[in-house]
Formats: sequence, C-alpha cells, structure tokens
Amino acid sequence: MIQTPDRRQILALGATAVVATPSSVLAQNSSDAALKGLLDEMAASPEALRKTAAENIARLDAFPPQGLSLSARLDRQSVLDLLGAWAATDRLFPDGAPKAGSARGVHYTLAVRAAGGPRIAPHDVQRLTGDLIGSLNAEADALLKAQGLGDGSVAHRLQTMMTMEGQLYPDSDAGRDQVVADMNASLAKVRLRLDRAFDRLPPANLRVSRMSPADETAGRAGYRDAALGAYFVDLKNVRARPRWTLPSVAFHEVSPGHLLQLAQPANPHPLRVRAAAGYSEGWAIYGEQLADELGLYSNDPLGRLGYLHWMLFRTARMAADCGIHSQGWSRDQALSEMRRIQGPAIAFTTLERDVDQIARNPGQTTAQALMWREMVRLRQAHKRRKAGRFELPAFHRMIIGHGPATAPALASALS
Repeated sequence: MIQTPDRRQILALGATAVVATPSSVLAQNSSDAALKGLLDEMAASPEALRKTAAENIARLDAFPPQGLSLSARLDRQSVLDLLGAWAATDRLFPDGAPKAGSARGVHYTLAVRAAGGPRIAPHDVQRLTGDLIGSLNAEADALLKAQGLGDGSVAHRLQTMMTMEGQLYPDSDAGRDQVVADMNASLAKVRLRLDRAFDRLPPANLRVSRMSPADETAGRAGYRDAALGAYFVDLKNVRARPRWTLPSVAFHEVSPGHLLQLAQPANPHPLRVRAAAGYSEGWAIYGEQLADELGLYSNDPLGRLGYLHWMLFRTARMAADCGIHSQGWSRDQALSEMRRIQGPAIAFTTLERDVDQIARNPGQTTAQALMWREMVRLRQAHKRRKAGRFELPAFHRMIIGHGPATAPALASALS
C-alpha cells in the first residue's frame, strides 16, 4: 500500500528543498522581484511615464541584468526600448511630428521602435514592401490564372474573385452557421499538425463561434475571448466573406495565431506588454505563414490565394504607414497605393477607414508587419546557429513562451 506522508514529513521535505535550492536561483528570484518592484513603481504613474523616460532609463540601466530570469530580462529590455524611443522622440521633436524633410523619416523610425518594432530606416521598409509585393503577386498570379483569371492586375483579379457567386455564403442563419463550421474544419486540420511546431499544445477547445444575434445585427467587430478559447467572427455582411478568404482568418485569430499565443503560461509585466504593441499582431501574421508551412494549403489552392491576399493587405498597410509618415503622402496617395497592392478591402474595414487609422497611429502597422518578418529572420538565424540541432518547438517556446516582447528584446534573448 502506498504510504501518504503526514504533515511533519511534508514540512521536512519542503525545508530540505529550500536548503537544497541553489544560491544562483535564490539570487535570480531576488533580482526578479527587485526589477518587478521598479517596473511597478514606473507603471503606478502612467501619465508621468513618458515625461520621466530619461530618468527611468537611467534607473533601468543601473539595474544589472545579470542574474535575471529570461522573462525578467525581456521585461527590462522591452521597457528600455519603449522609453528610449520616447526619450529620443521628445528630445529631437519637442514641437511634435515634423511636417517635411528628412526629419519625417527619423520620426517615423522612432514611432516604429515605440510600437515594439526593430530599428529600421524608411528606405529599408520600402525595399521590404517592394520585395513582398513582387513575391506575393507572382504566386497569386499563378493561382488566379489556374482559376481562368489571366487578364488585368492581380489586384483587379482579386476584386473579381471577391464577387464569384460560387465562393459566397447565403445571407441567412444557415449561411452563417456554415461559415463557422468551415472555419472550425480548418482548425481541426491544423490541430493535427501542431505537434510538429509546438511542445506546449493549446487547449483542444480553441474555436470559432458565432456572435449573439444582437451583436451580429449591430455589426460588432470580430473579437477574441481568451478565457473561453473562442474567436467570435463578425458575419453581419456575410457576403463579404468568400470561402477562400476564411482559412487564413481562422489560423490568424485562433491557432496557431492569437488564441494559441494567449494560451501560453506567460507572465510578462504590463509595461512590457505596452512596450511590445506590435508583437501580438506580428505573431498572428507569423501564425498564418506557419500554417502554410505546415502544409494546410497543399490541397487548397483557393485557400492559399486567400492567404496571399491577407499578406498583401499587411504589406499595403506597411507601405501606407511608411508613405504617410516618412514621405508625406496625402490620404489619396495612400488610398491609391493600397488599392494597387491589395485590391479589394478586407471584410472588417474599408480602405478609407484603414488609411485614416494609419494616419493617426504612426509606425503601428509597420511594427506589426516587421514583428512577423523579425520572427522569420530570427528563426532562420537560430537554425543556422543550431545547425542539425535546431528544433522548431524549442524555438517557438522561446518566441511565445514568455509573452510579448519588443523585436530587440527577442533578438537579444535568442543571441
């Protein structure tokens, strides 16, 4: 019979464990606690945080990173990245964003950093968007020709695809239920392959759900409920949701995208989450690419076309952000360029609303797209360093297992 230890035995075992704890671990816990106390103090006055950025940088610089856990190091570096971008912006541009000249590019670069992105010059963003447009258009062109659509630009042909009757759902309860069923079918397929990429698998109940009738009627935007493990898809205008666009939405919003990331047992400091504003969307875009790499579109050419369209949408956003804030594009210029790149608007917004939001939030959409590209770059670099010892699940544990972080903080953690 198995003997259950009594209370005194349990206490003795606990005391032994404390005595046996290495001093390095105790020191690490103490350092982590001290850093948390400092960050808590900073976060207690959010209205003063930016005004005291330089002072807080000095306090964090004086705090030794040696002995910190990886999560605490990510906290420290991410907050330093945010404060550094703020301090530089306020020092160089005390009167606000510049109206013209090369200073625009400097201000935009700092805005990207303040949203958690890497340090990158506007001309490098422009080169990246050009490369992405070329590669995405080449693939989309081949897929569109296979559907009998060979005339006109890729953007024009994507617009035609959006209205093909055979790809549209009925504007009815049955049609909306079918959307949800089809998206969950895509998630069921990806779930069978997640163990190739993750050693911490998400809960099996992650899913797409319908909104309440009241929310649907009101046109509420799609939203995630991490506690329920559900993404509630917006289907008021169900005819704007062609079948070929939906698999990528499921992968982005649920798994391996947002909800998989949110299910990780991480505990980042709230200031780190604020500093890494572009991380969450960057991971979800990376999750779309990962689903493609796991073979989810191998027998679904139209689903892959939808994936390419979503990637063109992100690229168009980055181009508009860079154009408006570093080159002085007008609203009409930004709209024209987004139409040229992505073609039709995506379901949850119009091009006009998207451009207006980009104009109000410099650097944000660029930081999101660059976080996706940075995760791809870090994976490639890590694979080269590890050579034959590289394991994709271990890499993903490093990237998402500790919660959101800025691009420089992630790069430092993986170096």
